[in-house]
Amino acid sequence: MFNACFRAVKNERQVLEEKTVHLQTEITHEHDTESRVTVFKAELLKFAALDVSNEELLRDMIHKMINRIDVHDDGSIEISYNFQNPLKQGRSL
Repeated sequence: MFNACFRAVKNERQVLEEKTVHLQTEITHEHDTESRVTVFKAELLKFAALDVSNEELLRDMIHKMINRIDVHDDGSIEISYNFQNPLKQGRSL
């Protein structure tokens, strides 16, 4: 009786420890994502706050932000920026 209870408690403890590790990993991932979103938002706010009436200056700014634009055969457009989208990073979980 005692050994059966001991094994059950030991197994439950192992399961809980594994869940703890998994949850800590998820929390770390969420903090990383939150940090990336904050940086991304700051970059966008810098760009959005500029009231640029000079078209040449605006064109230069856009060139600095965009790495390349791909137009696919199906007509879809993919824009690659010179900064990382924080929501697309760290999706290894």
